Amino acid sequence: LEQYCHFTSPIRRYPDLMVHRMVKEALLKKSATFEAEKNSSAWIADHSSEMERVAAKAEHQSQLVKLIEYLQGFIGERFETLIYSVSTFGAVLRRMENTVLGFIPIEELGDEYFSYNPERSTLTGSDTGMVYRIGQKLEVVLAEADWHSREVRFKMAPRFE
Repeated sequence: LEQYCHFTSPIRRYPDLMVHRMVKEALLKKSATFEAEKNSSAWIADHSSEMERVAAKAEHQSQLVKLIEYLQGFIGERFETLIYSVSTFGAVLRRMENTVLGFIPIEELGDEYFSYNPERSTLTGSDTGMVYRIGQKLEVVLAEADWHSREVRFKMAPRFE
């Protein structure tokens, strides 16, 4: 289509309100400012999108700070987590009860070299052949919840034999 617009109902975002106003004016009666609004609509859309991203980032950061503040009371406790992603540096873990994301450095996985396979998203130990992959459960201990750096770090839980 050469021309297309979309907005949600009820209107919750400024871009939706802008589109709604312009459609209403185009169908009913164009105001004195209609042409100016039409000519600046690309800038308004870009600016609104940028401000929406800024607001979403601020919302995420404020939630993260509060979550880390809450987690400070659980440092040293054992949790069951799932591996959310792996990299050459370690793995991102998701705590199952409350979906907290945290990091476990590769050094915490064992006293061996771990090779990263990006196609399979795995870390494999050179000596033991131990494989860590997305979706795998891990028993870990919450080692750090630092709100200054906004980081949550885990370490492997000791095994009880």
